Amino acid sequence: TQPSLVGVGAGTTAKFSAAEWHRRRRSQILAAHPEVRELASERDEWVSALGLLLLPWYGSVLLHSPDMPPLELCLNAFGVGSLRANWAIYCGHAISHGRWRRLAGPF
Repeated sequence: TQPSLVGVGAGTTAKFSAAEWHRRRRSQILAAHPEVRELASERDEWVSALGLLLLPWYGSVLLHSPDMPPLELCLNAFGVGSLRANWAIYCGHAISHGRWRRLAGPF
């Protein structure tokens, strides 16, 4: 079932807070599915390893992109570019949830 968006809709005066909704929703998920907590506590060394592989590869693609034929450029843009973008989104999401607080500090 979908969580209700209390305070959202016609006739309401309460201001909607995405952060508050997200905290409530996370609590609901953890209460209903305790096994999710184990997923959230897994180690993230793979993220660093992936970054160490992707970032130099992405840099190389950028450096050589002016000399690439159009097909190779498209394949690299959609392949390496999308992998790097998804990696960056994961990193930002982990930081925003305090998962890497010791490394990145509080946000």
